[in-house]
Amino acid sequence: MIQKVEFVSVPPMKVLGFKEKSSIENMVENMEKILTCVGDTKEIEAFGSPIFIYHVQDAPTSEDPEACDVLIEICVPVEGENISCADEFKVYTLDGGQMISAIYKGPYEDIWEEKDKLYDFIEEKGFEVIGPERDVFIGNLEEDDENDKEDHTEILIPVKKIEEKS
Repeated sequence: MIQKVEFVSVPPMKVLGFKEKSSIENMVENMEKILTCVGDTKEIEAFGSPIFIYHVQDAPTSEDPEACDVLIEICVPVEGENISCADEFKVYTLDGGQMISAIYKGPYEDIWEEKDKLYDFIEEKGFEVIGPERDVFIGNLEEDDENDKEDHTEILIPVKKIEEKS
């Protein structure tokens, strides 16, 4: 369920990441590769949550998100320069800008239907999507967390106001 929707200005950030064509179901495994790299490298420190960026015209839909392979960028915000696993990953600056931010609480496999509603909201408010969607994991990623058994994801979608023609 989407809990909070607002327009935000997101600053550029330095990240460690990579892009690959992958199924949605392989995302967590690929994210673990980056987190292992960061954990094994003393010269770099993660200072934010993992981010998935979907490089597709239309994000996977609620109809069958697992069925498609999409170009997914997986990254984590970092500080530091020298990275021992740099041959597998790159350090680069992720663009910032005006985005709609929505906090989703619930199992990740149910997020797609809520995203469909969010895209409708963007259109209703007179905005257009101008870049790839980002999912930022801000909450529980461990299934055995006794305090909160639901995942929390911030959905960020780059937008701009549609200019009215006179």
